[in-house]
Amino acid sequence: MAKVLQRLAREGLLASHQGTRGGYHLSRSPANISVADVIQAVDGPLTVTACSTEEENCDQYSKCSVRDPLWKIKERILVALQTCSITELATEATEPVLISISRPAAVQHPL
Repeated sequence: MAKVLQRLAREGLLASHQGTRGGYHLSRSPANISVADVIQAVDGPLTVTACSTEEENCDQYSKCSVRDPLWKIKERILVALQTCSITELATEATEPVLISISRPAAVQHPL
């Protein structure tokens, strides 16, 4: 956990305070921190495949037919994660969830 907190602080998402009353707090409003910010701070750049970068270090790079579609998917995922803030996640998590359970219809047994 300490390493995760250090990475978040290094990326500017958390601020740390030393001492007996030390700890961590968000460095900016949670509405201004996206899920993408958190994921990339902890795990690094978002990748879908091993060839998610533009480095041509694969023998199949020039003739690969799935690279471009996968890059488009990666970009869509990234946009979705960038548009969702941690405030939204926290709000959704605290809202009550109503579940409606209906009873199955009575089964008639022939005599």
